[in-house]
Amino acid sequence: MASASAGTFSKHKGRRVLIVDAGITIGGKSAVKIARISSARPKGSVRFFETKKFLGDYWILLDQVSVVTTTELVDPWSGSNRLKPGELDTVRKEIAKIAG
Repeated sequence: MASASAGTFSKHKGRRVLIVDAGITIGGKSAVKIARISSARPKGSVRFFETKKFLGDYWILLDQVSVVTTTELVDPWSGSNRLKPGELDTVRKEIAKIAG
């Protein structure tokens, strides 16, 4: 199980994700809100946030957000595995706009 800290990158079902919020509970189990991450710039009308990391650019897919239990996460992927605090705040605000 990966660290369930907001702003940390992890993996869920083999895909890279950002932990947007931690400290959530589902049916008595610890959970987190996650957003998918892409290493390729999204095409079309996909809403995203771009972040530049040491190993390259990544796009956080703002319209692909879900809540999962922390037991579904695996160890963080290699590379710089955190967003800067200001970036995390921006991602949260953009997700909130989409959610309405």
